Amino acid sequence: MQTLGVIGFGTFGQLVARHLKDQIRVFPWDLKDQRKKAASLGLTWSTLEEAASCSNVLLAVPIGEMPTALAQVGPYLRPGALLMDVCSVKLAPVEWMLAAAPSDVEVLGIHPLLGPVSSRAGILGSTVVLCPGRTTRIDRIRAFIEGLGLRVVITSAREHDRHMAYSQALTHFLIRGLDGAGIVDRELQTPSFERLMRIMEALIKDSPALFRDMQTYNPFAAEARSRLLEALIRLDHDLVKATPADLDKDSPGEMDPDSSC
Repeated sequence: MQTLGVIGFGTFGQLVARHLKDQIRVFPWDLKDQRKKAASLGLTWSTLEEAASCSNVLLAVPIGEMPTALAQVGPYLRPGALLMDVCSVKLAPVEWMLAAAPSDVEVLGIHPLLGPVSSRAGILGSTVVLCPGRTTRIDRIRAFIEGLGLRVVITSAREHDRHMAYSQALTHFLIRGLDGAGIVDRELQTPSFERLMRIMEALIKDSPALFRDMQTYNPFAAEARSRLLEALIRLDHDLVKATPADLDKDSPGEMDPDSSC
């Protein structure tokens, strides 16, 4: 049976273990002792060496902790092992793994487009992005993931980050901005505003560290934010310019005599 070492047993590492423990033997490890949480999932707590010497090793740590995690697992990686990560940004993690792992270790960047909150209703139909770094197993991995009822997209780390700059980083940026502006639920609200509040409620629960990571480590995020801000400023300026003309047009002397209040 294949083995999977999960390095980092926070909420996402636990999510992965919960859905894979019946398919593959999982060895969880974290700097923080999470043996009680592991036991609740029917798993035995592992040592770093046990987890890092599995046939498959998954780094489920924040992107800022990737270099440290790679230094920890590096000495225990077995020839032919598959090293993976689940960061929401892919260019930097894949480059780091390629540089840190021996040449006989395969490397694959993975981004499941789901999380602990969004997966509460189930993971079926969710998308998982695969960004090959150095691997001959992409077809087998794709088949395995699709067998779990998930949709698989294979692309380069660069193209992944280019897309995520808009579909993820920009979305979170906008939500944080709305929160900072004090936009909250109102007694009177349109259906579209209500939907926006539900999105905001879900995304605002993500940690500030995750928000910073997806903005600072994605090389395309700054451009996406800049384009949004420029568009909003132009829109605001257009509205300000239009106001005097609109007022003149609607002044009493120019009202349509057939109009009524």
